Amino acid sequence: NSGINFIAKSAGSAINPGTIGSSTLTLPGYVLIDNTFGCTGTGCTPASGFINTTTNNLASLATTSIGLTVNNAIYAVGAVTENGVSSGSQGIGISATITSTGSNVVLNGGTTNSYGVYDPSSLITANNIAITGTSSGAPSYDVYIGPLTINTGATGGSITITGNVIGTPGAAGGIYQSGAITGVSGTNISFISNNNISQNGAITLAANTSGTASNITYDTTTGNKTSTIGAGALTITAGSTSAINYIIKTNGGTISPPAISVPGYILLDNTCPGCATPATAATAAVSGNAITLGGALSAGTLAGTTGVTINAVANGTGNGLSQGANAIASSAGGVTITVNGQTGTGYTGSGAITATGQAVTINATTTTGSAINDTGAITGGIVTISGAQTTATATATVVTVTGLITANNVTITGNGGAASTIVSLGAVTINAGGGNLTVTANDVAAGGNTGITQTGAITDNAVGSNITFTSNNIINQTG
Repeated sequence: NSGINFIAKSAGSAINPGTIGSSTLTLPGYVLIDNTFGCTGTGCTPASGFINTTTNNLASLATTSIGLTVNNAIYAVGAVTENGVSSGSQGIGISATITSTGSNVVLNGGTTNSYGVYDPSSLITANNIAITGTSSGAPSYDVYIGPLTINTGATGGSITITGNVIGTPGAAGGIYQSGAITGVSGTNISFISNNNISQNGAITLAANTSGTASNITYDTTTGNKTSTIGAGALTITAGSTSAINYIIKTNGGTISPPAISVPGYILLDNTCPGCATPATAATAAVSGNAITLGGALSAGTLAGTTGVTINAVANGTGNGLSQGANAIASSAGGVTITVNGQTGTGYTGSGAITATGQAVTINATTTTGSAINDTGAITGGIVTISGAQTTATATATVVTVTGLITANNVTITGNGGAASTIVSLGAVTINAGGGNLTVTANDVAAGGNTGITQTGAITDNAVGSNITFTSNNIINQTG
């Protein structure tokens, strides 16, 4: 059988295609709706994409009303592609269902200062969904989108949402999403913007049995320190045989993840990974808490060597990582926390960290603030905790680790400025077959400050193990 396609295109004028197909009688072809056509010169051939936010010719060439209006349902077997632009209104305005039963939905919307793509509540369903919204000025939102669903049989079908203000990174409305997001085995989901991302809908994914790792990614590394990320709840069906990883990365902007439990790894990073110029404490969000957990983190057995990895830079009085009472756990790859801060606390938490038999590495550096203030239990293989202050006159306690540490080997190091207490340590248990407990605490100058204070039982079950406390100030070990 031959397909029947629906095509509507214009040179900047508004288009409203009406109803296309139905849930019981799907259009046996593709849908193309496009008002971005244009060209330069006499007798030229109009091309799609001529009217766009990068060239910034919307004011002179695009309609001032909604570019493409979808207020009647679209059902097609083939791809549904919409390219819409508007000067002062929505590039694409959607208030009805869009469904491709056998292919993809691709939406590209451009605006001057309204919405690139606007769909607050209507379901979009396809094998793959790609939505891009752009603006030439500060928008309401580049992409404002509702529920999204990948077709049941579309293994590996992915969702990519991109919202950019052309040439202007910052704190404007990049992406806003609400409503349920439903994926299948192997689904990748990406939210990418050079401005803010506010993703609020619950994400539900099937177990990944596709044979290929998949990722849930939030990315504002093309933004700046004011570009923030908020993420919605995540649920994954048990039984994955391939990893599902969870990644949030910014360019010094603050991160607020919810509870996360994935069969793969978790990466939270506001240091602009992959950027030519990494973010630093000096360039991070002004006095903002870099990463604040909204729930427990759990990386699964498919986490590889990454496990749970958190990299944070914090400016001014902001904390680097605020764990709260939320647990952090990894079944593979360990837990790695690296923080660079200034006058705030580098890493603070009271929740447990559990990575049995794996490395737990916490490294925090501040100018004058406390580097580490952790009162939760830590369970690992090799546990390495290191805190430092870079200012010689800093007086805050450098490292506080007062929860029970249970591990094969424990190394704790504190390097202070003029800290009145350098390392405050609680109970420690060294496992049978393990190694040593080594605690080192030094200020810039030797003297009568408290170098190490330790309370709580030290239980060493390892034959031949060494326990060493070293400081250039006072050692008060009473456990």
